[in-house]
Amino acid sequence: MLNRTVGREVLRTALPQTPKAAAHFSKGQLTAVSRMIKCFRFPVLGLLSWDSAQVTAGGVPLGEVDCRTMESRTCRGLYLAGELLNVDGDCGGYNLHWAWSTGMAAGRASAHSLQNGISEG
Repeated sequence: MLNRTVGREVLRTALPQTPKAAAHFSKGQLTAVSRMIKCFRFPVLGLLSWDSAQVTAGGVPLGEVDCRTMESRTCRGLYLAGELLNVDGDCGGYNLHWAWSTGMAAGRASAHSLQNGISEG
């Protein structure tokens, strides 16, 4: 459940002598590891480059977008999706889901406005 490097550090910190296999942990050792996982603290020693960023913030505020159509409230006829919007989320595909779902909503609304001759404001 933990990143391998983090897991090793949690074990090293929680248990002075770690059994070779988790099957050999005593109840007390399992309790100590569990507590350490829940309250593990570590110092942040620095940052990586922008290219390694997992989360960046910024973009068009959601209050400026009609969330049903993804159309800009300040510039009619402009449809926004994905990372153009100021939304931060967990890693693990959520950003891809956001990009696809907002892209579909924006594409459908844009096509609908073109089909119905809705002019830009």
